Amino acid sequence: MQYFNRILIVDDEIDGRKNLEELLIGQGYNLIFADNGYEALAKALELIPDLVLLDLKISSMNGFEVCQQIRSEPVLAEVPIIMIINIDNRGFRLQAIEAGVDDFISKPFDYIELQARVQSNLRLNRYRKLFLERIKFEGITELSSGGIAVIDTQGTIVRANNAIAQMLDINKDNIVQKKIFDFITLDKKNKFTEYLTSLNENSEQIIQAEINMFKSNGDVLSVEFDASNFIWEGKKATQLVIRDITDKKKLEAHLLRAQRMDNIGALSSGIAHDLNNVLTPVLMSLEILKRSFSDRQTHNVLNLMENSLNRGVELVKQILSFGRGSENNQTVVQVKRVILEIEEVLKETFSKLIEIQINVLEELWTVNANITQIHQIQLTMLLLMNAMFQAIEMPE
Repeated sequence: MQYFNRILIVDDEIDGRKNLEELLIGQGYNLIFADNGYEALAKALELIPDLVLLDLKISSMNGFEVCQQIRSEPVLAEVPIIMIINIDNRGFRLQAIEAGVDDFISKPFDYIELQARVQSNLRLNRYRKLFLERIKFEGITELSSGGIAVIDTQGTIVRANNAIAQMLDINKDNIVQKKIFDFITLDKKNKFTEYLTSLNENSEQIIQAEINMFKSNGDVLSVEFDASNFIWEGKKATQLVIRDITDKKKLEAHLLRAQRMDNIGALSSGIAHDLNNVLTPVLMSLEILKRSFSDRQTHNVLNLMENSLNRGVELVKQILSFGRGSENNQTVVQVKRVILEIEEVLKETFSKLIEIQINVLEELWTVNANITQIHQIQLTMLLLMNAMFQAIEMPE
C-alpha cells in the first residue's frame, strides 16, 4: 500500500490555504487544513503529520505559540515545521527558531522554492524516522536471546545481533557485509536459496525451516529459523530469527535410539525365550547320554557339550536381561579357571597335530566381571583361531 506524506497547512485566511493547495496538489501529498491554532493542535495530535506549514499570523494563538505547543507534545516534538512569513525580520526569525521552527518560506510563494523546501524537510524527516526505527530495532534485537540477522536481496548480511555472533562464535563486526551463504553448510545452500526465492515471490509469508550452519571453528550447528520480508533503511530486506537446536536434535536422536533399543529388546526377549525352549531339552538329553556311556573319552565330549550349552543358557539369560532393561550382573571370576577351560576346548577342537601349551601362574588375581561376556569373548577367539588354522592347513 502506497504511503502519502501528510502535510498540515495552518492558515486563517482561506485564500492562503487555497494558494498552498493549488501549489502542492497533485504532488503525491495528503493535504490537511486548519484555520486556527486550536484546530491545528487537535488535528496534529490526531493525524501526526510529516510536515507542518504554519502561518505566523493566525487567529486564537499566533504561530510562535502553536509551534511551542506542538514541540511540547512528545509525539509531535520532532515533526518539521516550516513557518510562513510575509516580512523578512531578523527578530521574528530568531524568535521562531527559539520556538522550534525548522525552516521558513516567504509570501508571496515562489513555486520552485516552496517545492524544494517541502521536499527537503520531508526527506530529512524520513531519514530521522528511519534512524529512530533503526535505533529501536537494534535495541530490541540486542535484547533478543535468539540470533537475528538482516540480509539484503543479494544475501549480504547488513545487520546482526550479539546473540548470532555468540552462536557462531565470531565477532559481530566480522559477520556484517558477509554473505549468509558463507555460514550455511553445502548440503543446505540450495534449499535456503529456494526459501529466499519463495519469500521474494510472496513477500507477506513467513517461512519456518531448519538448516545447518558453520561455527568459526568449523563445527556444525543445527538451527531453526523464521524468515520474513520487511523494509530496512528504505529497501527491501529479509529478517532471519535463528535459534540453535543442536542440543534438541541430539536429544531427539538419543530418544530415537532409546526407542529402537526398546524395540530390539522386545524382539530379543522373544527370540531368547524360544532359544531357551530349544536348549532345555538338549541339556536334559545330555544327562541321559552321560548315564548311557561309561568310557572317559565320551564323557569328556559330553561334558564339553554340556559346558557349551550352559554358556548358551547364560547368553540367553543375558539377552532376556537386556530385553527387560536389567543391568548385567557382575561376579567374582577366577581367571585361572577360565584359561584352563579355554585349554580344554582348544585340545578338543583343534587337530591333534597342533600342540597346545598354556603356562598359568599359580596365584592369579580374581576379577569382577560378567562371566557370560567373558565366555562370549572366549568363543569369538576360538572361532577366529579355528578359521586361521583351517586356512593354514588348506592345500594350495
